[in-house]
Amino acid sequence: MRIRKEFIRETLSLIKGYLQSSKYVAINESNNVSQYHIEQRFDIAFKRLDNYELDSIPIDYLYSPSKLKSHWIDFDKNFKGEVTQKQKLEYGILIKETLKFLEWIKALPNVKITPSTKTSQLINFEDVKTQMNRIVSERQALKEEIVKQRKKKTQDTELIEELESKLAGLTSVYNEIERTIFKAESDTIIEQKISNKIDEA
Repeated sequence: MRIRKEFIRETLSLIKGYLQSSKYVAINESNNVSQYHIEQRFDIAFKRLDNYELDSIPIDYLYSPSKLKSHWIDFDKNFKGEVTQKQKLEYGILIKETLKFLEWIKALPNVKITPSTKTSQLINFEDVKTQMNRIVSERQALKEEIVKQRKKKTQDTELIEELESKLAGLTSVYNEIERTIFKAESDTIIEQKISNKIDEA
C-alpha cells in the first residue's frame, strides 16, 4: 500500500494540533506525555518527510496514517476536556500508537531517489548498492536485538515495539529501493534495445 506524502503530513499536523490545544493540557499532564518529548519527535518526522522526495510512501498496514487519523478524530469527538480513567487509558494507547508511527517515519531514508521515465539515468547503482547493504546489516542487527530482548525474563515491551517499528520501516525502505532498481534496470534494457534498433537502421 502506498500513501501520498502530503496526506501523511496533513495527518501529523492534525495530531500535533490536538496535542498542543488547551483542551488537551490536563490529559497530557495526567498521562505524563512530556516524558516522550513528542514535539521534537514531530519535528524529526517532518524533516524526514522533507528528505523523502517521492510523492508517495509505501506503508505497512500497522502504520496506516488513515487509521491513526481516524482514531484521533474519534477520540476528540468523545473527549470534552475532563479526564476520566477510561479516557486516560484510551489516550495512553493513542499516544503509543502515535509514537510508533513517528518512529516508523524516522526510519525513512534521507537519500533522495526519484523514479522517472528514464530512471536508469538518475541512479548511481554503486551508491544504491551500498545503501542496500547498509540496510541489510541494520535489519539483521535489529532482528538479533529483538530476539535477545524477547529471551530476557523481564521484557521491555516498549523497547521491543520500538525495535520492531524500526525493522518494519527499514523493510519498507528496502522494498522501495528494490522496486526503483528494477525499474532502472528495465529502462536500461529498453533504452539499449532502442539504441540497437537505431544502429541497425
